[in-house]
Amino acid sequence: MFNRYGWAIVGASWATGNQIVHDDKQLYISRATKNFHRSSVFVAGSGYDLIQAQFPDKTETFAQFDKNAFSSLGYRSRKITASWNCKIPIRGQAMLLTPNTLWVAGLPDEVPANAPYAAFEGVLGGKLLAFERETGDLLSDVTLNAPPVWDGLSVAASRIFVAQEDGKLVCLKLN
Repeated sequence: MFNRYGWAIVGASWATGNQIVHDDKQLYISRATKNFHRSSVFVAGSGYDLIQAQFPDKTETFAQFDKNAFSSLGYRSRKITASWNCKIPIRGQAMLLTPNTLWVAGLPDEVPANAPYAAFEGVLGGKLLAFERETGDLLSDVTLNAPPVWDGLSVAASRIFVAQEDGKLVCLKLN
């Protein structure tokens, strides 16, 4: 088990996750699926959500004097409905936006009975997933020999680069 909270967007207490990327209009979040038994504890193997929502309006006034205006992550803004939400089989370690694609790389969300820490130790390798930004449709699923390092995705010259924990750099051509 581990604490499922990670990063947050100031002014949008609902927008928390292991990884968050955004452009001027959309926000993409990778986070542990909510566990309603205990709000901040996540049990490995329970799943992860990938969410697209509208980026909070920077001109929105916050309810500063409302008794519910404060949360542990800052002012609360109005609740935003996700444009799309899908389950992903990995714990996001890196995310990257390209014009039409959202890339997510991470550890498999698997807990083998004989080796419960295998994914965290890198024994199960890693995955690189590509999603269509507007719909959340899975476009590609690539198995990696090792997990990606934290924030280990970059793009240049029509190629995506994945830095792995084993010290190797994987280069894939974008279509």
